[in-house]
Amino acid sequence: MDIRTTPNPLVRAAGRLLRRLNSRHPWDHNAHFHRWILRSLPEGATRALDVGCGRGELVRALAGAGLAVDGIDPDQEMAYVAAQRCRDLPAVAIRRRTLDEHADEMLARHPEGAYDAITLIASLHHLELESAIARLRALLRPGGSLLVVTLTVPRTAADTLWDIGNALTNPLIGLVKHP
Repeated sequence: MDIRTTPNPLVRAAGRLLRRLNSRHPWDHNAHFHRWILRSLPEGATRALDVGCGRGELVRALAGAGLAVDGIDPDQEMAYVAAQRCRDLPAVAIRRRTLDEHADEMLARHPEGAYDAITLIASLHHLELESAIARLRALLRPGGSLLVVTLTVPRTAADTLWDIGNALTNPLIGLVKHP
């Protein structure tokens, strides 16, 4: 059972309650990893790609660290929000496109690799793994870093319990961080 898609009315009601709590005390578990990514950038990095850039928060953080940043997201609304959020940053380009579309264009211009760092937060699970890793590797310059924070689909009872625990603790962390 996947608690995110179950038709169970009790679980759905609990999900609505958790969403209300999260909206009152927001905590973005993806943003929690931005400091790790910034600390993990290779020395001398000048250019980064954020795959599945969402609303552009990590793109802004990378640009703030002095990198030229490309952000891509296949979702039109997310790409628009990111582009609006980053419009004041001249070294940032946001595009609505897939990894394959972006890789095709960039590798035609930079066959040796275009980026010192490539980041994916909660987006790798949306891609076909082997193909994506091959494309990401090709986009990296020699010595570049692939920095990934990913999600997994719950497949066992233990996975589901872990998922439930995370869903319950998110609003608590939000309450502590944003009372």
